Amino acid sequence: MLWSCFRLDILSLVMFAFALVLLITLPGVTNPTVMYGLTLNMLQEDVIFTLRNLENKIVYVERILQYACIPHEPPPIIEANRPDPNWPSCGEVEIQNLQVRSSLNYGILF
Repeated sequence: MLWSCFRLDILSLVMFAFALVLLITLPGVTNPTVMYGLTLNMLQEDVIFTLRNLENKIVYVERILQYACIPHEPPPIIEANRPDPNWPSCGEVEIQNLQVRSSLNYGILF
């Protein structure tokens, strides 16, 4: 937020400096014109900062609503989906090319 406010503030300062140089080079420009430009520059900075704060608060509310609607996890054991109690005795389980890794840094353990 502060970075975008800083960039927009720099952009408005560059535009104001360009307009100030243009007004100084033109004949018949009075000093109240320059002060009016400074006032508008400060007002623009305040508006930008307020809008960025409002946008951040809207994002906070969206995140709270998003986390408030998380569905519940299913129970760890679902009786309807459990295998037969004698399942291991009704067949064979073959494990081929089993590789167990504890972490990507340590490689294969066995």
